[in-house]
Amino acid sequence: MIDFENDRAFISDRNAEGLYRVIRNERLLFQTISDLVSSRSGESSWLGKAERLMKEIVMTGDPSVGDLMERRFQFTDTEGWRRRKNEKLGVSTRHRVEVSTFVTLNGHLRATIDPGYVNSLGQWSRPSEWSVDRFPTETPFYNAGPANEVFFLNGVENNLGNHTVEHSGAAAEVDLFSRAVVVAYWLTMHRLEEVFELHFRSYLAGLSVSSSEASSGNTLVGMEIVDADEERRLAARARLDAFWEKTGCDPQDFRRACLTSDATRDYARASRRLRGRSHGTEDLTPSIVRGYDIFLDRAEKLGLWTQEVGD
Repeated sequence: MIDFENDRAFISDRNAEGLYRVIRNERLLFQTISDLVSSRSGESSWLGKAERLMKEIVMTGDPSVGDLMERRFQFTDTEGWRRRKNEKLGVSTRHRVEVSTFVTLNGHLRATIDPGYVNSLGQWSRPSEWSVDRFPTETPFYNAGPANEVFFLNGVENNLGNHTVEHSGAAAEVDLFSRAVVVAYWLTMHRLEEVFELHFRSYLAGLSVSSSEASSGNTLVGMEIVDADEERRLAARARLDAFWEKTGCDPQDFRRACLTSDATRDYARASRRLRGRSHGTEDLTPSIVRGYDIFLDRAEKLGLWTQEVGD
């Protein structure tokens, strides 16, 4: 579901309970604000909290987020930035950051950013464009959030999870509160995306009982924090399970076909060998063979597969 260009993950659109995940509903922004106003949200602690959140993020323009966006070059490694610009010549280049979304010990919902990105092997790495130990993460003053905080909602712990209820009034309140928080969260991420390349460790999603409701953004029954690292691992496991069907051989034989006598990789030769005997569904061109070989490296780093000794 996460469709940021640089996120190397397939995130499932359903959770373990079979509920559908809803993200990035900026198009519902003004409808959600209108619904909060018409609901007289001040009479509900849930909806009043959601209305204040929406006003803070939409009306005041995320001052903390804007400050981080403006100050990013203060924490840049100039040489590293130039190298990255050269590597991405002709392509839009942004500072890479990892986004962590979590519930604090006090039950508050918080999202922070730090220098970091997911590399082609699915591992977290420190980006070269950031200066070492200079990105602001400290708490600026007493009883304030950390300097790298980009989203905050107090006392939301009990509002996470599935809150399916039969009473129509309560269901409408759960739906509107969840919708408001999810819209506000992804609006913040959208603004960050303008200057940062986002890579997610975890993110917030709404929960819906059907795919049609998920696509329209209506009738949410709650929210959850999705562990994107675990989703990446599950996606890699599923791809490894389908390896034989796709390529027509097991990972060990595939890797042997890619290796030459001096243990280097020759994908053109491997393509000829594999296409001659493969009964898989993939057309194993050199570029596709290379992609599967890189995936095997990634699966090995994740501990899902091990190349046999001597191969």
